Amino acid sequence: MTDDDQDKKIEELVKQGTEHYDKYAFEKSLSCFQEVLRIDPKHVDSYRAIANIHRSLGQIPEAIESCQKALDIDPNDVVALLLQGNYHFELDDIENSFRCYHQAAEIAPDNTDVWFNLGNLHKSQKEYEDALRAFQKGESLDSSDLGLLIMFADLFEELTKIDEAMEYYYKIVKLSPDAYSIWIRLAELHFDREEYEDAVKCQLKTLELDPQDYITMNNLGYTKLKQGKLDESFEHLGKAIEIGPEYANSWDSLGEAFEIKGDLDKALEHYTKAVELDPSVELHKENLSRVKEKMEKK
Repeated sequence: MTDDDQDKKIEELVKQGTEHYDKYAFEKSLSCFQEVLRIDPKHVDSYRAIANIHRSLGQIPEAIESCQKALDIDPNDVVALLLQGNYHFELDDIENSFRCYHQAAEIAPDNTDVWFNLGNLHKSQKEYEDALRAFQKGESLDSSDLGLLIMFADLFEELTKIDEAMEYYYKIVKLSPDAYSIWIRLAELHFDREEYEDAVKCQLKTLELDPQDYITMNNLGYTKLKQGKLDESFEHLGKAIEIGPEYANSWDSLGEAFEIKGDLDKALEHYTKAVELDPSVELHKENLSRVKEKMEKK
């Protein structure tokens, strides 16, 4: 086989192996990459691919071993080091996970993935100052790395530094306005802080991205209720039930709106429906009992 033929064969096997992997046909994928290594025993990318396959099959020690084979060929393979560090972490081998990440940082200090992984590992060990320094290093290299910004926000939430967390969430949606789950989280945080106007803005943005999100529609209606905007609250809560009729919380919310309006019959009807849909929620039962007591006293 000529060198050109060999290269073409390897290219085709890598393509096939990747396609099999993407379709979760892990054994077929493994066979392709093993065939590559029979042709070229120093094909580092294949060792890394095999490591990922072993990881997907739950064979973590084998995944670590495959990464090591890549590193035996190229000790400066940062990707293999990061993968190996991740696999050690999955085995709760924190010492070796740190070793891999620190080694990667020495080789490639300008690689944001290195600082993301290192910061995340420190965070998992509740070494928050070290985690913060690692994330800051990564952000200084690439302030648009969304994964890193999410980890920053999550770290600040864990530290109950909500202002800082929200600052990073807003950085994320500025870079990625379609970051659906971030808009949801921002709405929750604003609501918890009784910043209802800001909560409404985030809820409306969420509904722009998914008009069928009945949970956010319910939350919007409930926020309007907190603002004393009863008519708007009825409108959104009714829409939430129309979209997601099996979501018990919307029935409970609308029951509360009717109770505030003074229509106890409608409140009773909606609280009853909420309890029927989800009898595990004690608050729904409490609301139902309260409105029954009110009706008995009339």
